[in-house]
Amino acid sequence: MSYPENTGQNQPNPYGQSADGQQGWGGQADAPSGQPDQQPSYGQQAPDYGQQAPQYGQQPDYGQQPGYGQQQFAYTQPGMFPGGAVSAEDHSGAYICHFLEALGPVGSGIGWALMKDRGPASNREGREAFNFGLTMAIIIAGLFVLQTILAFTIGLFDFGLTSALVGLLYPVVTIGNIVFAIIGGMKAKDTGSYRYPINFRLIK
Repeated sequence: MSYPENTGQNQPNPYGQSADGQQGWGGQADAPSGQPDQQPSYGQQAPDYGQQAPQYGQQPDYGQQPGYGQQQFAYTQPGMFPGGAVSAEDHSGAYICHFLEALGPVGSGIGWALMKDRGPASNREGREAFNFGLTMAIIIAGLFVLQTILAFTIGLFDFGLTSALVGLLYPVVTIGNIVFAIIGGMKAKDTGSYRYPINFRLIK
């Protein structure tokens, strides 16, 4: 009698397949029920669990911050200055015109002519400064006329004392012009506009 184990037929192959083509011990048929037909490939890429999570500490982007090397006069709040927001160039031209008024109507006039095209603020403040320069010039001219009249009238009796007192007003007017020009420049730099307390405003 021959036994199957002696003939070599239907003997399980240790590699999973019998000699007659049937599935051996390690074959698919011997796989437990409910297991997948194919084993997972160890070379297959696993899910990327290291994907970067949201940066909870990241600061929100509220807009581009101005560079440290740039001029910090980019006003964006309407109504901050008369007529609304102005550019940095227009803002600087506005207060430069007031500072130049310390040189009299010549300084403010040149400043207004050079700065008025920068924007509405430069045009407005330059005109105000030039009008103040004209006002100071008119006051000085009026003092000169008054001093001359007093010298040829009352001066014949008081030996020119009254005329000399009027002459003391020249440095007062000159110093006042310089002081108000500096105040005007500083106020215009801070608030964008300045109005002189005494100004005829001949040029509209």
